[in-house]
Amino acid sequence: MAADMVFLVTVCIVSVTGFFFLCFVVLSVACSLYPNVCHKRKSLGKFRGRVCSFRGGGGEALEGSLSAFKHSSSIGADFFLTVRRTRDGEIIVFPDETLKRCCGTPWKVTDSLYRVLPCLRPPFFLRYQKGFASRGKPEPIPTLREIFERFPKSAVFIDVKCEGVDHALIDGIAKLVVKHKRETSTAWGSHDTKLVNALYNKNPFIPLWVNRHRRSVFLFLFYLGLLPFTPIKETVYLTPMPLLTLDPQRGFQVGYVRGWKTWIIDKLMMSGGLIKHLRARGIPTYVYCLNQPHEFDRAFELGATGVITDFPSRLKDHLDRLDAEKKDREE
Repeated sequence: MAADMVFLVTVCIVSVTGFFFLCFVVLSVACSLYPNVCHKRKSLGKFRGRVCSFRGGGGEALEGSLSAFKHSSSIGADFFLTVRRTRDGEIIVFPDETLKRCCGTPWKVTDSLYRVLPCLRPPFFLRYQKGFASRGKPEPIPTLREIFERFPKSAVFIDVKCEGVDHALIDGIAKLVVKHKRETSTAWGSHDTKLVNALYNKNPFIPLWVNRHRRSVFLFLFYLGLLPFTPIKETVYLTPMPLLTLDPQRGFQVGYVRGWKTWIIDKLMMSGGLIKHLRARGIPTYVYCLNQPHEFDRAFELGATGVITDFPSRLKDHLDRLDAEKKDREE
């Protein structure tokens, strides 16, 4: 008799657990496909472009220079750039902590006065295309104010770099964004979680892009089936394509074990289901930093809104060719 009771209780527990699990799975799938039932759809603003240049497109012009941004703007590309603050408070568009790689001097940006900063002096090597040097004529380091004034129609992704939390830098960027009425065409962010919180607290109306920590949280919640129920404060999802580190043409060398690890991580990160869910919530996905046609194709096949690249003209020409071929097939 006791054994029968234990069996019945066990069956009941398993049945009830299975029922609730099935309900959770159905609800999770439904909310993943139709997330606006649970969340208000975000506005894309101007984050709709398929072509975004990385620091102006250092594969086609001098990386980080005004001429590079002008070239990118001329083909309708958006910008991903890094900003820092000089000792005298000027917010400059510059990727590195020191001036060594791009200008040939070992000074730290935060210790330098803007008026005495040296020019960008090519050639210097690109980060995501190892062995490829960015070339052009020496040019002054541009400021964020110049970018906003000269390219008002281009959407801009800002990577904020500083030591700790630099409130003067945050205040300066926020004021420039508001002054130039770029709240719908500028997204800022950082890979420092404390800095991201400071950015959001300063002005929650300026869109945030997803950093590596938050990206890991998104992936964890997505594969648990919990992301459809989770509020998201960010507006743009940025993700790398891990398989790029296995490409010997980019100058990367990896061992067999790391190669398998990277392949698995890539399959988890580059999920078409995740990208589709985020798009349904009004959150566009941009993949960085892709430079070859087969990389472009994979990103857009997965549902990405745009690609961040060192070669914006190459990407635009590739997309124009695909659009023309599609149009011919339809006709």
